[in-house]
Amino acid sequence: MNNDEIVNDIEIQNPLSLKSVNIAKTAQDASCIISVPSLKTHNMAITTLSMKNMMGVIYPKSIMHSNLHKKIADLVSLFRSKMKFQIIDGIIGSNGWELGGKPIQMDLIIVGEDPVAVDRVGSEIIGFGLKKVKYLKYGMEKKLGTANLDEIEIIGKSISEVFCKF
Repeated sequence: MNNDEIVNDIEIQNPLSLKSVNIAKTAQDASCIISVPSLKTHNMAITTLSMKNMMGVIYPKSIMHSNLHKKIADLVSLFRSKMKFQIIDGIIGSNGWELGGKPIQMDLIIVGEDPVAVDRVGSEIIGFGLKKVKYLKYGMEKKLGTANLDEIEIIGKSISEVFCKF
C-alpha cells in the first residue's frame, strides 16, 4: 500500500478527530477488506490489532499520532462496510515494542466479522480492557461494532482459558 496511488482528502463523516485522510487507491476501490494483524502490543495504541491495522492504507501515517485512539475509530468508520473479516494471528504474540517485542507462544487464531469485537477479545486475552484500549470504546460509540463482552459469542476456549498478561 505504501507504493500505491494515493487518493487525497477523503472526508470522514462525523469525525471524533480525523476529518480527512489520504488513502491508497487499492483500499478505496476494494469491495472487501480482510484484516490480518498479529496479536501484539503497541506503545501508543496499547494493542495493535485489526482496527489499528487499517493505518496501513493511509498516507502519511504520521497524521495519526495525536489523538490516536479517536483517529483509529474515525479511520475504521471510513472502511467499516468493507471490513468483512478480521483474523488475528495469535500463534505467536508479541509483547513490548511493536517493532521488536518479546515473542510469546499463544497458539491462537481470533476470527470474526466485527472488528471492534475481535479486537476486544484479542485485547482482553492479553490483559487490556476498555480503559486502556480506548479505540474500542470510540469504535463502539461510532457504532462500528460491539466491545461488550456479554454481546460477543466466543466459540472455542474462553478468554480466561487462554489469558496471558502481556
